[in-house]
Amino acid sequence: SDPDDNIDTVYALGGTLTDHSVCLTPIEGINTITLICVDECGLADTCFTQVTVELNSPPEVSCPGDTSVPFTGEPVEICLGPFESSDVDGNIETCSIFPDSLSGNFDGTTYCFTASDTGTYIIGYTCVDFCGEADTCFTQAYVFWPGTCPEIIDPIADTINTCVYENFCDTIEVIDEDGDFINVTVNIGELTELVNEPGHWLGIYCFTVPDTACGHNYNYEVIIEASDGVCSDYLVYDIDVLGVVDMFFGQDVEILPGDMGRIGLYLDTHNCLCVGGLNASAYWDASILELIEVTPTENLDFGNEYLNINIGAFGQGTVKISYIADLNDQNYHGPLCDIDPDEPIFWFDFILAPDDYPTDFTIPICFIDNNPINDNSVTDSTGYHVWFSDGCSDPPDSSQFGTLLLNLECGYFRIINCESIVIGDLNLNGFPFEVGDAIVLANYLIDPDEYPLILRQMWASDVNGDSIQASIADLIYILNVTSGNGNNPKLMPPLNATVEFVINDNSDGESIIKLSSDIKIGGFVFEIPISENDDAELQFNSELDMDILVNKSNDNIRICVYNSNGKSIESGITELMRINHKNMGKTTISSLSVSDAYGNLVEGLVKYELPLPDKFYVIGNHPNPFNSSTTIEFALPVTDIVNLRIYDLTGRLVDDINCGQLEAGYHHLNWNGKNRNGKAVTSGIYFAKLFALGESMATETIKLVLIK
Repeated sequence: SDPDDNIDTVYALGGTLTDHSVCLTPIEGINTITLICVDECGLADTCFTQVTVELNSPPEVSCPGDTSVPFTGEPVEICLGPFESSDVDGNIETCSIFPDSLSGNFDGTTYCFTASDTGTYIIGYTCVDFCGEADTCFTQAYVFWPGTCPEIIDPIADTINTCVYENFCDTIEVIDEDGDFINVTVNIGELTELVNEPGHWLGIYCFTVPDTACGHNYNYEVIIEASDGVCSDYLVYDIDVLGVVDMFFGQDVEILPGDMGRIGLYLDTHNCLCVGGLNASAYWDASILELIEVTPTENLDFGNEYLNINIGAFGQGTVKISYIADLNDQNYHGPLCDIDPDEPIFWFDFILAPDDYPTDFTIPICFIDNNPINDNSVTDSTGYHVWFSDGCSDPPDSSQFGTLLLNLECGYFRIINCESIVIGDLNLNGFPFEVGDAIVLANYLIDPDEYPLILRQMWASDVNGDSIQASIADLIYILNVTSGNGNNPKLMPPLNATVEFVINDNSDGESIIKLSSDIKIGGFVFEIPISENDDAELQFNSELDMDILVNKSNDNIRICVYNSNGKSIESGITELMRINHKNMGKTTISSLSVSDAYGNLVEGLVKYELPLPDKFYVIGNHPNPFNSSTTIEFALPVTDIVNLRIYDLTGRLVDDINCGQLEAGYHHLNWNGKNRNGKAVTSGIYFAKLFALGESMATETIKLVLIK
């Protein structure tokens, strides 16, 4: 409307305007319609409205299962249910049963009708929502004259005896000559129906071995019943479940030509028995593999009462292990009840002959199984239950102890070459330059005897490419990468870089070790030799902000310093640590290895300084007399604030020099013969007064002679 009656145009956004209506093709969600009216003067008014559109979901229905009803000549009432329906939109309009010809009654969930003859009655159930969408399901009622019973035709036998070690499945097929519907049930296990039609049923029966059955003999009577509602046929499975034990060698163990490789022998009892003893016999290609040693692991509970390892028991390239955890009337050790299947029970250490091998060439380590009960076997703590590779060939029954299955699986070495080595993967997990690799190398650096590296790890350790393996520089390079501080290309240190480890022994029996460097230092390793009875106390600089590893042995203290976050020690002079001598004598450093902040080895020198002074005093000045400048030397027992003042013969202050805080030790200051205004003073006698203003609270004065 317009009081001036001069409307020019009216139009709509979001739809088509026709007369006083807007028509639109909606989308799911919010649809906005905007009406705009403009008069001849250009003035306009606007209004909005929104239409929210939700997509309709069809209803869902379900019918009861098919049923069979015997017919004896008299009409029979059949009730089927429940019939169920649902709709996520909650807009079901009608639900009905069809066909109407049955003249049944439907109360919303149950449908009842009367059958006057045999045959198949098909009942449909449908629901329609307000949008006209529908869903339909069907069920059948088979009305039959009772005749022959169903017959299980597969398997043929009525009773089947079977010996199993693991889950067991079989095909079941049933027929009914009368064409009746067949219902098949089982008391233990699961049935999967494949075909179910009048007169024919086909499916799969599966028996799952219970956890309680592992390690011992259990008998299960499985009864399968096939019924047409009047009579049944039966199939019985008499299942003997025998426990399984697995013995196996490690898989895909890498080895380098000329290097030692270690492969484990594992035992998995599935946590259902305590091991009393075992035999294990193995063979390999002795022309390229030499067995060095077989050692039991902590997985065998640190002990046994009998262990015999016979290398060469069946000839070259063979070994037999006989192990008994517990013997009666002997020193008690006890059976093994908690063997970890992920950890070996024995380690086999081999050396691979140096030679040129094909890429990924494998060498198997397998079990000798000529005499199953003697070559490879496992017994429980009673000795009556024995697991060996033949297992079910001697099935047990309820009147005797029997044999159980021992699964045997070979292992193998895979030969690799230098090109196969992943640089930076020191923990050999396939992922280079991660924190585990840094830990492996740090452990080696601090204690190579306790944490040795195999040949492959040594080759993988040269991450900075300087052909020096497993150095402190390699550790710093790894840490730079893991912390995101890596440089590519790697920065090299200046050729004239100076790195000194300065040792100062003071009069209190304490040594101070400082780092003096004109480049950033990423880390270092060194040893301090000691005698067997030395009880040295170490005190590290708390502000160093570095990771410090210390390993003390009878003859040395090994120290490794780095930062796991890739930080470094700034250039300059940094106190590292203090050592209380006690019985050590003079402190020395040996086996020094230093890395800069970028993972390069740099030369580190050891420098020894005089002992720290025990008091504040001026040593003297030189030259004296002097012409233009003189150097004043003094001793400072502790870190202190030092000030130098120059006076003339009248006591007037000529110059005042604030030296700031100086570390304990020997220092020198220079006076250039000028006053506080920077002007040269005249010839004469002057006095230099040195003040220690902090902890020392001392002064010293000397005479200076200036001659021009």
